[in-house]
Amino acid sequence: MRCYEIRQKLERYVEKETSVSENIEIETHLLDCAACRVMRDKLAAEAIVLKQAVPYSPLTDDFTAGIMNQLEPYPATESPVEMETNSAPSRHACSRTPVQRSKRWARMTAASIAALFVAFSLGMFVSPTFAAYISTFVSRIGGELGLKKAAEQGFNTPVNMAATDQGVTLRVKEIIADPTRLVATYVLEDETGQILPDLFIPHYNGNNIYLTDKQGNILNSGPQIFRRGDQYADFLFSLNNPPNELVLHFDISHFGSNEPRKAVWKLDIPVNIQKSMAATKSVPVNAIYESPQGIVFTFDKVVYAPSATRIDLTTSFTPEKKKQLREMAAAPTGRTDADSIREFGTHRFFYHIVDQSGNVVAKSEYEPNEKQGRRISFTQSRDVRGIDPDIINWHGSYVPADQPEELTFVLDGVELLEPADFSISYSPDSLKQQPVSKTYGELEETFTITDMAKGMDPETQEPVWTIELKGLGKLDSFPYWNLYDKSGKRFDVQTDFGKTHMKNSPDGVVLVQTLIVKGMQQPPQKLTLALQTVKTRYMDLNWQVPIPPNP
Repeated sequence: MRCYEIRQKLERYVEKETSVSENIEIETHLLDCAACRVMRDKLAAEAIVLKQAVPYSPLTDDFTAGIMNQLEPYPATESPVEMETNSAPSRHACSRTPVQRSKRWARMTAASIAALFVAFSLGMFVSPTFAAYISTFVSRIGGELGLKKAAEQGFNTPVNMAATDQGVTLRVKEIIADPTRLVATYVLEDETGQILPDLFIPHYNGNNIYLTDKQGNILNSGPQIFRRGDQYADFLFSLNNPPNELVLHFDISHFGSNEPRKAVWKLDIPVNIQKSMAATKSVPVNAIYESPQGIVFTFDKVVYAPSATRIDLTTSFTPEKKKQLREMAAAPTGRTDADSIREFGTHRFFYHIVDQSGNVVAKSEYEPNEKQGRRISFTQSRDVRGIDPDIINWHGSYVPADQPEELTFVLDGVELLEPADFSISYSPDSLKQQPVSKTYGELEETFTITDMAKGMDPETQEPVWTIELKGLGKLDSFPYWNLYDKSGKRFDVQTDFGKTHMKNSPDGVVLVQTLIVKGMQQPPQKLTLALQTVKTRYMDLNWQVPIPPNP
């Protein structure tokens, strides 16, 4: 399945509402799609934050009805949250009926309303009306409570700019912005001013929603997160060192999830974040650590903004490691271009954050059923300044506690792609009678080549040869292969993802993979299929960096 199809189901998947067949499809896709894994992690983090946001005792069955009777005509249910990233394909997400809405909202609605009811009685909120705030409460705290805190401190800006076409009005109501993110809240209205039931605006496939500076230089080419409720919808943009004055651009040609409709809307909204910039403090750290694996970690700084605290890290490679990566890329592929080297240099890191009492308040990974804290999902980007394209910038945000705390960042380990020492030799003619199996002990994975036959490239429709492969074990992502004849000649091998999937079984993860072989007229009598890389974890780093307090 494609990304847009998976992302329609991720929220229900996180809440364990998907069927067994859907789980197989989703988990198969996640194994090889980093962007969707990030979205899954964000949704999982939202669930944690929601639970922490309303730490109330269980309410009586009639509590919600009693509160809602006092709040009529406001709706008694919350709408689902829809999330998309700027890497989404050119397809729209679909909305769900109330019966399909996530357990998250059903579980949290009563407690959320209780929190709002108490807060409203105390006059805490800065939103113009209680109705507006209750409509946006869940979507605003989805992901991080910092946005709510920023609004309470007056960093939200009423906008109320609109564009109308085909009898429908796009109205941008409010913006919350600081140096870490910008959230724009909008509605779609009919000719009578009523809010439409379908507020979905895709930010791809001809629609452009982006941020620039006053000179028109693009700062963010698309929102990372889209949230939608019954009465309001949000677009969220991540920011890194923005100027004081921004411009939010809407250039829209269509909207709607179930039945896309045409509408030409153009809005250029100036946003001044000077106030939040003044309230933001950047504390340099500049701690450097070189791991034994040749990765250089630099803890650059901590940014204290109104809506979140952000940790900025960079990773790069030592000269020796860069040389090794070139050799790793050249050995199986013969290529030493930057993209190939980066592929072999793919890495991630594992960490946890402890407070002054030694309690773990955040970490990169949690075991099943383990109590989860303030999980931080780091996003990454290459150095666009051209100083060093191998430098990766990592940004991870979290909402600090209400009380002062002393935190320490601990780097636990890294995961690298390294050359795999595994191959399977076989005779294409004999596969019909006897498939070939071999076990890779390091992965605890058994691979079986079941067939090799003439086929068609699904994209170019050119004749190719296909290899049918199965695996069983502990594999957690789709493997990449190289194919050689007995003289060492290499053939280009690609994965047909339309026919490739992974699923869990009582015996382990089951892999079914179809490989496409190009540039081969007729298979030779003997071929060798070689695994390209294997993920290796090194979990003994223990680099500790005190996180400086908010000055």
